Amino acid sequence: FAVRNMTILYQHISPEILMWRRRLGLNSGHARIGLGPPGHGINPVHDRPEVKAAHPEYFAVWNGKRTDDKPCLSSEELLRENIAYARFLFDHYRAPMVNVSPNDGYGQLCECALCKGKDTPERGPDGRLSDYVWGYVNRVAAELYKTHPDRMVSGLAYTSYLLPPERIERFSPNVAVVFVRWRSSFTSPETKARELQLRRDWLERLPSNTLYLWSEYAHGRPRGWYSRLPAYYPRLIAEDLRWLKGKSRGELIFVANNWPDWGLPWNALAVNHLNAYVTARLYWDVDQDLDAMLDEYYGAFYGPAAADMKAFLEYGEKTWWKVGSGEITTAEIETLLGLLERARARAGGGVYGR
Repeated sequence: FAVRNMTILYQHISPEILMWRRRLGLNSGHARIGLGPPGHGINPVHDRPEVKAAHPEYFAVWNGKRTDDKPCLSSEELLRENIAYARFLFDHYRAPMVNVSPNDGYGQLCECALCKGKDTPERGPDGRLSDYVWGYVNRVAAELYKTHPDRMVSGLAYTSYLLPPERIERFSPNVAVVFVRWRSSFTSPETKARELQLRRDWLERLPSNTLYLWSEYAHGRPRGWYSRLPAYYPRLIAEDLRWLKGKSRGELIFVANNWPDWGLPWNALAVNHLNAYVTARLYWDVDQDLDAMLDEYYGAFYGPAAADMKAFLEYGEKTWWKVGSGEITTAEIETLLGLLERARARAGGGVYGR
């Protein structure tokens, strides 16, 4: 996997985390995806205050009012500016790829006359804007292909434009797709089957055969389903990366660490450490023996508590997803806590105890 971009919160102020990332062989992926934002890449084109003041036509009309942050993807002026911006990045910064997807929260069609009828509400929440958003991405890409056929243009498969568009049978040869999904959702066999089919559907439409994955290992946050603990799924990670071998060019993963204002009584990176470690190691050799890797991890990281932590982590892997749904039982919670207490006692007061 050429792109191994794993962003750990506050990594820039922690020499220890930076060194750990280096030892894991992670990278920024800039040689493939460029220096600009890997997603929501249209933002730099319209975000400056003077641009907003001078070009209200760049922005969508929602609920009868012109927004100041959501683009109108039928605006020819915005299209030209986006193309000019991309060519500048290609020429001045030698960018290998530019992202042109809209920003977060892009969930409804612009109400101006130019956009009328460009949505597909019958496709549901995952596809109602697929043709609208991807039509824009493909138009930008087709123009850039004329002048920079060796560079790539990426879009996000995300939220209301997750599904492949119906009106584009084959994309411009320079289009890459960044597929935004949570790998942890694969605990559901139905979800996993659906997601894998979606990836196949996207690859069939891409002459470039260029797919990237954007995921989050965000467990340990204090609110919502992020907070389901303990969240360990190394076998699920290994299965998915083996499926992606030869299909994906790499990944961008957000890894939760403690925000200063969260005030958590635990360290969120400790919860995500194993998942990040396994993923990074498999980027280099996805066919290696996972059980041998895990045994090495337990021994090196937990020392005298290795056997107890192995039992805790494996039990956690079988049960973590039940927490948010309310399916976990009192007995399962007590088992988890008991295993953890036994490991803590075995670890002693040194580095392994900490």
